[in-house]
Order: sequence, then structure tokens, then C-alpha cells
Amino acid sequence: MTRKSLFFRASISFLLFVALTCFQLRALAESDAPVVIELFTSQGCYSCPPADKLLGELKDVGNLVVLACHVTYWNYLGWQDTFSRQFCDDRQRNYQAQLIGNPGVYTPQVVVSGRYGAVGSRASRVKRLISLANTNTPARRIKLSIATDGQLKIELPNTQASQVHRLWLLGTSGSHLLPIVKGENGGKALNYHNPIEYVADLGSWTGHLKTLSKDVTENSNIQEWVVIAQTHPLGGIAAAGKLTLPQ
Repeated sequence: MTRKSLFFRASISFLLFVALTCFQLRALAESDAPVVIELFTSQGCYSCPPADKLLGELKDVGNLVVLACHVTYWNYLGWQDTFSRQFCDDRQRNYQAQLIGNPGVYTPQVVVSGRYGAVGSRASRVKRLISLANTNTPARRIKLSIATDGQLKIELPNTQASQVHRLWLLGTSGSHLLPIVKGENGGKALNYHNPIEYVADLGSWTGHLKTLSKDVTENSNIQEWVVIAQTHPLGGIAAAGKLTLPQ
């Protein structure tokens, strides 16, 4: 086989891959089943910016619920991650016992639907897992709205399952361009998308129709609210929803 033939085959394979990826993302945009993507990242992680960029590309796609969980364990390298929290360290560590694919505590790590793990900068792998979750383990949609009194209204669906789920309310203020002064990314200005900045444990839920309310009137910095229901204590995500507030 000639070099020209090899180049031609490689080009066709690449074009087919791009076409398939675009088709998968269009299908996700039309789907009603939410897919939760969590990126475990850090401002002090040299290999994380490509994964942070990918998260920014995914955050406005159809039914995707996209969050960045900034860990604390790289803060010792000389830069204190402004979004880092112990909640993210604990959450990532607790995932490892049941994660399918690329388990371990590292950054950048993506967890899709609480079930599938991948290196967060490997775009093709991440998008395949999103498609897999959307097809094989679709989550139910949680409806979120703001009531006239400013309370966050949470309408939980009927999952037709008797499992106990843990409910998490998470909040983010959206995208940020930040100068990183020290550490492995020192001297750079980097974009970060949907960092978790608010966490509340809403307790347990048995998968039946239920409506909750939560006072969020003092959290004016939050631009998007997310509710996640996953098998107790930390497993597959059975239902999720998000509410993006007007600017």
C-alpha cells in the first residue's frame, strides 16, 4: 500500500469520525434525557486546560448538565485554586469503587452520569461515553423553577424504581477568565466553566413523585442551579435537572 493510499484512508477515517461526533451531539441536543458531566480539575494542574476547554464546548449542548469540580490536592504546588473545595476531593475519591473505565484519583478526570470515567482531555472518548450514557442509562428529568417568593422549586419525577437516592443541589456562576499567577499554569489566563460554588445535601429520595423547595434568595451570584439524584451513597445518576437564570 502506498503512502498516498494510507494518507487517503486516514483522511477518510478522520472525516467519518468528525461526522459521527457531530451526529452524536445533534442527537443529544434533541434528547430529553439529561446527561451529567463532571470534570475533576484544578487551576494548578498543567494538563487540565484542554479538558477545561472541552467542558466549555459541551456546556451549552442540549440536554447536557455540565459541572467542574475543582479539587484541593494540587494547591500545595504554589497556587490556591479559587474554586477548590474538599467536597470535590471526597466526591472524586468516593466514585472510584464503582467507576467504569479509567478509575483512580487524578486530574483531569471526567465522570459521565456517575458511572463512566475517562481522561477529561480525550474529547473522542468523552463524547462516546456521553452517547453511551444517553442510550444505555438515560436519566429522568428533574424540573426546576423559581417561585414568586424566590424559592427554588424542585419537581422530582417517578423513576419506577424503589432504590434510595441522594439528592444534591449544586450551583455555579458560569464561565470565568482568570489569571493564574503561580504554580504549573503560572503566567497564563485560563477559562473555567461551571465550577461548583454552592453545595447542599437535600437528603434522600425513593424515586417517587415529590416536590421540594429551597431558599436560594441569598445566592445572587449563582447563574445556574443543578439538582442530581444518584444511588446512595454515590453511584449512577437516576435523575437530574438544571435551571439557567437570566443574566
